[in-house]
Amino acid sequence: MPRILIDPPLLNDFDTVFDLISNQIGQTTPNLPTTGNNEVYFQASRKVTRDGRQFISLPHNNRIYENDWGFQSNSMGKLDKELDNIRCR
Repeated sequence: MPRILIDPPLLNDFDTVFDLISNQIGQTTPNLPTTGNNEVYFQASRKVTRDGRQFISLPHNNRIYENDWGFQSNSMGKLDKELDNIRCR
């Protein structure tokens, strides 16, 4: 099943956002708002796996790896609605 790109495309690439998060205190973002109308906030952190792969960690053990950046679902096919929240618009 082909993955669908986020439309409109993200303004920043994975490396830019990973670096921005890396420069935050504790390598974690301040509270980011979700796209819903209920004013729910979340934080994102930058992490590295034991084998050296970089990822952005979201609540509920969701991860965004570089190869998943810009797609509506991750490489396992799981739709990640929080991926849309880190657009940096």
